[in-house]
Amino acid sequence: MLGVFLLLLFLGRNVWLKALGVWVIKEDLPKSSNVIFLLGGTFSRGVLEAADLYHQGLAPAILFCDEHFPVERYVVSPGSVRRNP
Repeated sequence: MLGVFLLLLFLGRNVWLKALGVWVIKEDLPKSSNVIFLLGGTFSRGVLEAADLYHQGLAPAILFCDEHFPVERYVVSPGSVRRNP
């Protein structure tokens, strides 16, 4: 009996996994914040998205962080890149 149940569970996995994914995953819309923080691991694909969010007015600055630009050193704001001391 248990074997039949497990077989049916395995065969129907596409249906119940999709249903579970719809229930678990929720997409949040971007909200206003003080800064857009861009991590180094997402730098190559995240720059354009960060720029789009910035131009939508969701934050007044973009903060970049990777191994070459530690977060405490560089801040991008309207028309400038400044280095914090």
